[in-house]
Amino acid sequence: LTVLCNVYVLVHFQHPDDRNQAKFPKLVVVTGLTMAVLSILLLPLDVANRAACAESIIESACSYTLPMTELWYAMYMTMFAYIFVLIPWTLFYYEQDSETPHLKRVVSSSIWSVATTLVLLMIMLIVYYVGGEAEFELKSVDSGMMLLGNSALSDAAACIALPSTLTSATDFVTSPGSISGTSCNALSAGIETEIFKVKPTFIVYIIAV
Repeated sequence: LTVLCNVYVLVHFQHPDDRNQAKFPKLVVVTGLTMAVLSILLLPLDVANRAACAESIIESACSYTLPMTELWYAMYMTMFAYIFVLIPWTLFYYEQDSETPHLKRVVSSSIWSVATTLVLLMIMLIVYYVGGEAEFELKSVDSGMMLLGNSALSDAAACIALPSTLTSATDFVTSPGSISGTSCNALSAGIETEIFKVKPTFIVYIIAV
């Protein structure tokens, strides 16, 4: 249905002089529009796919029906190939003089498309190297650990303080009076805000752009 709609759009808006001509560029247009629509439809499909597991099951233990991660990567990498390779090549080929020999048009459009792709990749790499980081604003909270048998755990409204001497990540608070403060409550007024930065892979950065 999506392909048929895009074919109708192409036929309706094409120039009269292009009727029954330039079949390959038309194929690129139809498939490109189809991918644009399918990339939007992937979002509700992903939501429905994640709803296949109950909320009580953690994501890593859930067996999804569709491999959505692979589908997202395949879709956006195909779109990347269209935008940076196929569409420029088609444009350079189609805009040349129709009387030019076919082989010469192919070679010329290939040279121009390769040059365009290299320039765009260089720009993307420079921008990725300089500022390709994602920033998240987070509230910083902390909490200690306490054994379940400790009587102080009856006060559920307070936080577990950190041990006075922390030598490892598995140190437990042993003092009965160690529950105090609200440093583990993200809604309290004294919680500080921090900026968390993460460097995505170049592929993910291209998809985001």
